[in-house]
Amino acid sequence: MASEYGIITENISESKLIGMINKRLESFFKGDPQFDIYTNYKLKKRKNLGGISLNPDRIPWDYKYQYNFSHQTFGAYIELYPNTDSSGKCKFNIDGVTWNLYITENPLTSSGDPFAYKDISYKDHRTISVLLPYILEGISCETVLIKEYSKNEERL
Repeated sequence: MASEYGIITENISESKLIGMINKRLESFFKGDPQFDIYTNYKLKKRKNLGGISLNPDRIPWDYKYQYNFSHQTFGAYIELYPNTDSSGKCKFNIDGVTWNLYITENPLTSSGDPFAYKDISYKDHRTISVLLPYILEGISCETVLIKEYSKNEERL
């Protein structure tokens, strides 16, 4: 399963939002002998590399950067990106949404593509049912469910 949420930050800064999410990631994984395998549990800021979608319903957008987190042992891939692109267009036209949070139970498919949701039968995943609510409850922002994706469904 994969989900995409809109985050309404109101007057909360980007750095504060990132800090809240990083704190939740660290408290979720740190100390768990099964999953405490990395030196840090933080979102990493990355330049947007763009991409082409074959899905005609996919919303075209271009933003300068995004934040990513992947935990292969747990089976989680998280992406946080601005709702407004570099030209000022909103990806999702939902009042107040400034950031979008995407989380999937499959960090890497057999092809190594973290953006496609396929072939998750190889692990017992708890990502959506456990990690997602844990993150959302730990940030002091309103959230809006944008889309829950089914197996083999391409993201918007």
